[in-house]
Amino acid sequence: MSLHKSFKKKQLKGNEEGYESEYEDSDEAELTPGESEDDDFTGRKRRQRRVIISELTDFTNFEWSVGYRFPNREEFRKAVAKYAVIQGKNLTFTSSNKNRGQRLEVKCLTSCPFRLYGSWDSRRAYFVLKTVSGTHTCTRNMLKNRQLKSRWMASQFLEIFKNRPHWPAKEIQETVRRAYRVLIKKDLAYKVKYHAHQMLHGSMKEHYNKLGSYIRTLKDASPHSVINLVNNPIQRGPEPVFQRIFVCFDGIKKGWIEGCRKVLCVACFLKTFLGGQLLAAIGRDANDQMYPVAWAVVEGENNDSWHWFITELQRSLELGDGSHLAIISDEHQSILGAVTNILPSAEHRHCARHIFAHWHKDFKGDEMKMIFWRAAKAYNLTDYNEALEERES
Repeated sequence: MSLHKSFKKKQLKGNEEGYESEYEDSDEAELTPGESEDDDFTGRKRRQRRVIISELTDFTNFEWSVGYRFPNREEFRKAVAKYAVIQGKNLTFTSSNKNRGQRLEVKCLTSCPFRLYGSWDSRRAYFVLKTVSGTHTCTRNMLKNRQLKSRWMASQFLEIFKNRPHWPAKEIQETVRRAYRVLIKKDLAYKVKYHAHQMLHGSMKEHYNKLGSYIRTLKDASPHSVINLVNNPIQRGPEPVFQRIFVCFDGIKKGWIEGCRKVLCVACFLKTFLGGQLLAAIGRDANDQMYPVAWAVVEGENNDSWHWFITELQRSLELGDGSHLAIISDEHQSILGAVTNILPSAEHRHCARHIFAHWHKDFKGDEMKMIFWRAAKAYNLTDYNEALEERES
């Protein structure tokens, strides 16, 4: 039996059993190999592959075309924003409807006829550009671009902020001018910096929410360490609000008690944009090097916070009334009052640098500066008196 007769017999058998043949009564023409380059081997016209726009697309000489695909609605927004910034077109989203096919319409200035329209294609599961009308008749605007937003610029300069966390606002302005030919104000540059740090390090609220697990981990690793977390009693809500934390590790505490001279320098550092401050107690080890003993993050430098810090320091290091202890600090009234009340027997001395800052207001000049430091660094009373006599003369 020939191959043709065998195929015909199977086709008739299928019809007798109630199945429809996919070849019978077909309206399609007989398929023959195509002669054109646009035809495939079956003779059908090849469909042009639709372009998928992504973050790797070059928008320098980009032109919009109907049928461009985007993974989702947000990617279309990002593509429009990048196109608008790079080519200097002041585009805006005039209509947005998530409920009806996630539709988005983009227009240029009122005097410019350019318009884009796109929506979600549920059958193919992608966002597609369906309308491109008009051409740009506007010129580049160097003073205003609605799509040049702080979050977008922060994402573009993220690698720079990784290497330069304290990138000055003035340099950010200059970089934006050179890269996108748009002039931005300093307050917008600061917003770019803020959003970049938020992208790199997360929000401060997320960091403070990790304090509980951080303290538990420290306690598991060092059970005898002193860690005291205080929540704000005034701001009550569903979640506790951070106020203070004191940290003194057990190993550091033992090292200071057994091997360091009884000298502590208390100081205040690191004022953050949240308003909190870092209080620290620094000692001197046997090699005459700085030895951090304890530190605390508080709401501010005031009487209550310094009193609380000195009290925690007294309990952690077993200082008692401060006998045989020397405290060095600046002349802040809150520190003076806290040391007097909690460590009355301690010898309290002031930092020479802070004394010089006040002294230099009345005695100016490099010569007076050298006399002051000669007196401050004198190891005996004779050298000290000679420095004072030289000042008076």
